[in-house]
Order: sequence, then C-alpha cells, then structure tokens
Amino acid sequence: LSRAAPSSPLTRKKATPSKVVLIQGLFLPAAVKSWRGLLERAKTWEDAGEDRAALEAAGEAAQLAEQAGDDVGVVQCGFRVGELIDKHEKAVALKERANAALKAQRPDEALKLYDAALRIFRDEVDSLSNRCALRVKLGDFDGALSDAKAVLRREPHRIKCAWRGAQA
Repeated sequence: LSRAAPSSPLTRKKATPSKVVLIQGLFLPAAVKSWRGLLERAKTWEDAGEDRAALEAAGEAAQLAEQAGDDVGVVQCGFRVGELIDKHEKAVALKERANAALKAQRPDEALKLYDAALRIFRDEVDSLSNRCALRVKLGDFDGALSDAKAVLRREPHRIKCAWRGAQA
C-alpha cells in the first residue's frame, strides 16, 4: 500500500480499470472494497505505525458499512474509530503538557512527555515537530534530524521543520 501524494486531492474514486481505488487520499487495491477489508487495512496501518492512515481507513470503513446498511459493521467500525480518536486525544493532551513543561524551563520533562505522546499515537506530527525543536535545543542533532525527516515525510509543507532539520 502506498500513501497518495500530498498534493493529490482527497477525493473518492470508484474502482478503475487499473484496479486501484483512491479513498481519503489512500491508494488501495480494488479488492479492498468492503468495510471488512478496509477495517483490516486500518489494523495493518496501525500496526505499521501509520495511525493517521488507520484512522482515515476505519472512518471510510464505517461509511461503507453504513452505505451497505450493515448495522453490525457500523458498530464495529465506529468502535475502532473511537479507539483511534481516543489514542489521538491522549497524545494531544501529553503534547500540551510537554509544551507547558517547556515553557516552564523543564526540557527533560518535556522530552519525556513528547516521547510518551508519540508512543501512544506515532503520527502526531505536532509532537514530532516540537520534539525536533527541543532536540536541536538540547544538542541531540541525530534525533532532531530523524524527527524532522519523519515530519516532512508526512507533511512536506512544514518549512519550519525543514529549517530545524537543516540546523541539525
């Protein structure tokens, strides 16, 4: 599976002769057209650390289940979406605590909180970007460069992060 290019529109297309479907910016084999298949792909992406892609796929699976009139599918997909949203909200709360620790001149605590946020939701780009800036400040240039590359792979328009990567 591959992610759609960041510049591609996030529109839905039906199965094409090339047997590829574009759903929410994700390229999928046309065989993944049932909500069950898409929910399985969501689990695969989550296992691979692609939490945002997993959330998008689970949401699309819920829509497909609803369109098919499958109440069991709607419940299963909705439950999965809820779990992924909860993970994201916990990660965002930890990121906010890390930001507060950083403002209070406690960089070591902030770094631990950013790490914790990224263990929960590995695609939380703001946490990655903030950790990158902190690592530059602390002199961990290898870690900063790694974070900058991870941010830019997900969101290439983040110029500030590219600059931080160049500093590292």
